[in-house]
Amino acid sequence: FLLAAKKAGLKIAPRSENQVLKFLSKWAMSTNSVVSAYAVHSLALAGHPEKDRMFHLYDERMTLSLLSRARLACAFVEIGDRERARKLLANAASPSEVKEAAFLLLALLELDSADKRIPLLVKYLHDRRDRCRNHWGTTSENSHALMAIAEYYRYNPPKKGERFVAWRKLELPKASEAH
Repeated sequence: FLLAAKKAGLKIAPRSENQVLKFLSKWAMSTNSVVSAYAVHSLALAGHPEKDRMFHLYDERMTLSLLSRARLACAFVEIGDRERARKLLANAASPSEVKEAAFLLLALLELDSADKRIPLLVKYLHDRRDRCRNHWGTTSENSHALMAIAEYYRYNPPKKGERFVAWRKLELPKASEAH
């Protein structure tokens, strides 16, 4: 999200960004493939791909979770290696959680915005939203689902009247007002 904020034009303190990049470089070398895939994806988005680690994860693709394969596919798209990205997602299973669906949707949109799996992923995300409370559950699920759906609409602009955005801001009372 720090990278998305920077891409959107928000100023990020260079020292903070450098610290995050150093941290992610260490995480990229993790023996935990979920952590490593997260890190290589983020580093690729920042323009600092850890290619050796990406290729190592690619070689282990059959053991990677759907979430890790989707993140790794996004990293390969970032460095221009669309063929490896396609292979990572060629036989992707159906998602079993919101974050998997969100990252698979993001990866497929970058590879081929006409992929037949895309509408199914959008429906999956839509169906997993708690209609009473208007969210997916956790802050992480909310942010990833919204990010993926927003990207879907960037590729597939809705016809007039097809979508809306609702915003409700909740705040905790100030300490001086609390009883």
